[in-house]
Amino acid sequence: AGVRLSRSYSLTALHADGRLEIAIKRQPGGRVSPHLLDWLAVGQVLELGPAFGELRWDARSPGVLLLAAGSGITPLLGLLRSALAQGFSAPISVLHYVREQGQRAFVAELQALQAQYANLQVRWVLTGAPLTAELQGRFNAAHLIEVAELSQRQVLACGSAGFVEQVQQWWRSAGQGSALQVEAFTPPRLLATAARREVRLGFVRSQQSVVGDTRRSLLEQAESQGLRPAHGCRQGICASCTCVLLAGVVRDLRSGALFDEPGQPIRLCISAPHGDVAIDL
Repeated sequence: AGVRLSRSYSLTALHADGRLEIAIKRQPGGRVSPHLLDWLAVGQVLELGPAFGELRWDARSPGVLLLAAGSGITPLLGLLRSALAQGFSAPISVLHYVREQGQRAFVAELQALQAQYANLQVRWVLTGAPLTAELQGRFNAAHLIEVAELSQRQVLACGSAGFVEQVQQWWRSAGQGSALQVEAFTPPRLLATAARREVRLGFVRSQQSVVGDTRRSLLEQAESQGLRPAHGCRQGICASCTCVLLAGVVRDLRSGALFDEPGQPIRLCISAPHGDVAIDL
């Protein structure tokens, strides 16, 4: 029997004729991205799930700062393309963090956009190999010196969990008034696991009631019982494994936050039972 594989990719353009554009990076040893790049042909059909993500900026904003690390540039590029095409004329600054010069993505297009739009400034920051012409090092306040009226700008940051956490920490410590939105494409560090306790897990639609524990995610425990919940990233990002909590309390494995409202959607891959629970699975 075949195996269903799913991956999440950033929407980098939505064309007027209805065509969608996504960014796919070849991952060595990957099972999906290399296949799409090497074998996908005109006329083949792909199944798309609903779009997700909250990054956006107000068309009336007096200015925008886009902070991207690695492939975090892809969703921001889509927003940038759309805003410029719709006539957004306030200042836009882009800082793209990459390890070395060869890892810069969409360089030609970003440079062309910068030449075309006077309100756009694009800089690359090299965190590994130094290059005199570019900024260097991990995110820090010195990189923001050239960003005029920073406190008035909307700020969008996208990258690894570590990068996003670093940006959030600086924004809190600096007391910046600018609005900050973030999106991470890798899971944040999980909190130290709670003491392991046995609990009762109810998978209601599957008519199963089993013994589980308070340490492992509900996705992992459902799979260990032979169930096959829909899932994608297994990192709490894509929301493919979202399920409805019917009863009990679950703990967010990233933040430790507890959720107990019946009917609340939860992501199985980052939720662990805090006691006996029942879910619509």
